[in-house]
Amino acid sequence: MTRQVVLIGAGHAHMEALRQSKRFANAGLTLTLIDPGAFWYSGAATGVLSGALDPAAARLNPADMAGPFLHVRQRVASVNPVTRTVRLEDGLELSYDVLSLNTGSHIAHTPLLEAGGRSTKVMTSSASSGVILAASAAAAKRVRVTWQTVR
Repeated sequence: MTRQVVLIGAGHAHMEALRQSKRFANAGLTLTLIDPGAFWYSGAATGVLSGALDPAAARLNPADMAGPFLHVRQRVASVNPVTRTVRLEDGLELSYDVLSLNTGSHIAHTPLLEAGGRSTKVMTSSASSGVILAASAAAAKRVRVTWQTVR
């Protein structure tokens, strides 16, 4: 009997799980990704802005990845941990044995942003700054990099 693994969102961890979907299938697990579709990968923003990366390369679509997995292009309306079901916006319910939430990041709208402030993304490691520096060097531009260690 296969176990149903439902992945909500196409964040980093879920994209890696999809990349390794054959290993999950070989272990008797069926992967189902629920997300609204193609998105701009925020980790590539610096490369695009510096000119080192073509904007088309920063657009990711989980449906383009090799399977085996089911891709449901919708948003989740609710999760019921008691019945182990996920209800989608169209009313369809999916059952799961294992549920994972990895929806990526977004910047919350705040009064400061509405007044014209700029948002920043906290880097979780100095390795992230190395990626930014490499992208800026490739474009022969100077970039001021700061980061905060999150514990």
